[in-house]
Amino acid sequence: LGLSWQSSPALTELEEVVTDWMRQMLGLSEAWSGVIQDTASTSTLVALLCARERASNYSLARGGLQREEHPLIVYASSHGHSSVEKAALLAGFGRDNLHFVGTDEEYAMRPEELEEAIRADLRRGLVPCAVVATTGTTGTTALDPIEAIAALASERDVSCHVDACMGGITLPMLERLGEPVPPWDFRVDGVTSISVDLHKFGYAAKGASVIVHRTKDLRSYQTFFTDNWTGGAYGSSAVLGTKSVGPWAAAWAVMQYLGEDGYLRLTKQARDATRRLVEAIRSEPGLVVRGEPEVTLVAFGSDDDGLDIYAVADALRQRGWYLDRQDPPPSLHATVNAVHAAVMDRFVEDLAAAVGEVRSAGTHGDQAAYGTVE
Repeated sequence: LGLSWQSSPALTELEEVVTDWMRQMLGLSEAWSGVIQDTASTSTLVALLCARERASNYSLARGGLQREEHPLIVYASSHGHSSVEKAALLAGFGRDNLHFVGTDEEYAMRPEELEEAIRADLRRGLVPCAVVATTGTTGTTALDPIEAIAALASERDVSCHVDACMGGITLPMLERLGEPVPPWDFRVDGVTSISVDLHKFGYAAKGASVIVHRTKDLRSYQTFFTDNWTGGAYGSSAVLGTKSVGPWAAAWAVMQYLGEDGYLRLTKQARDATRRLVEAIRSEPGLVVRGEPEVTLVAFGSDDDGLDIYAVADALRQRGWYLDRQDPPPSLHATVNAVHAAVMDRFVEDLAAAVGEVRSAGTHGDQAAYGTVE
């Protein structure tokens, strides 16, 4: 456990090493500044807290959002992760001030709708505060057009956070493998922060998400400081006060073991397995791929009224496969990583058998919950 450099110098050094390795792996400049969080949800929350304080000129030092004359607005894709909505609520914006922007046929945010939403809010006297764009949405692996979105944000001095928790490791590796990757990182003017999960396609243990800011000045908005208690001066750059070093050490070990060559190899295996799956889905009558898988996630549904996609999920579960169930539109979600390369042919066979079984029996299934509260 670590609280400060004095109490746990190894933790501080480890965080700096891991974030710098990630900087080098992603090809970022030395100007950016990063902090390890525990999950993507926390990284997104921190990004919106920073955007809130930047737009309000440190409202937390006064009366908070309750004393602001005009509401601050957050914009996000309707296919972004649920953690964006949760973060906006926890950061005090309120659901009324979270505006969802429509998507195109590939489920990526439409910049023209974002522009119209911003203009409409300005006419109403509202204050555009932040845009959360995504590179590799959890549902369909869609890539929002970051260049166009960041340009709109920059024109109005609005923070632009890129949720790259799914694609942040894979995209740079695909680019180095020679695949076309649209600009999405700090090479794009207007991007103010990026979140990347090391515990997803960084293959580290759960609990290591990194938020990086374009500059140290932008990072300063996430710093909490107080001396209004008996413990003396206390500063923190994360929601957590005391941090557990376990996941960070695991991330350090994995990154050291794999290196760039290892990540290139795993990324290629995962991408090849993804292509094999997409090919199989498109060759199976009644199935349709939702969107165009740009990274290593695949969403697929049914265009046949006689084929219930949730019943297909039930049939696959009986064969030992678990896939998330999504809606709208009704679809199944597969997160494909390197370990699936060795079993993809078997999954494809079981998928065909499950489709045949459901079509023959005419069975129906139900959408399951993504997460539950006890």
